[in-house]
Amino acid sequence: MKYLVHLCPPTDFSERVLAYHDRIKDYIASVSKNALHCTLMTFPGAEDREADIVSALEDNIQTPFQVSIQSLDLFDESSLVLKLQKSPEISQLHQRVIAALRGFVDRSQTSLPPGYENDPERVKLFATYGSPFYAQFYNPHLSIAQVRAIPPDLDLGFFQNLDWKVTEMYLSKKEKEWKTVKVFQF
Repeated sequence: MKYLVHLCPPTDFSERVLAYHDRIKDYIASVSKNALHCTLMTFPGAEDREADIVSALEDNIQTPFQVSIQSLDLFDESSLVLKLQKSPEISQLHQRVIAALRGFVDRSQTSLPPGYENDPERVKLFATYGSPFYAQFYNPHLSIAQVRAIPPDLDLGFFQNLDWKVTEMYLSKKEKEWKTVKVFQF
């Protein structure tokens, strides 16, 4: 079973992203069917340990905090994202989540992505957490769309004043579609 621990922005934020989609529609290759979210951790895990996963996450509740937009950018040349400020609060929450859940990662379902086998830091992170993209390499972001070409107007101003107060964290799992397992209130 694939699990996802994530944060979701409020509705007005999602509506702004939909309006941006309309603005750059000629450049969009695809848009994820998943709800707009910021991943804290994703991992393959055993469904029969789901109650233990929930319990581990319940020990990582924190006080609400603000999330702010840093930039509009491309990941991997075609993924248009809103990069979030890497605040101490979001970084600490990410660190606590990956530490709490690393024992639940089904290692038989993971493999180090190509290109990282000669990077000792990435290999060590993969061995510890099941991903080379965590800890110091964690980049909080919201994926907006896959694009065919770079839109000429990467207008961050379109997203000005769209920070939000994080008051909950989600655990979801993928069956045929993504389904929320539990919402953790801060």
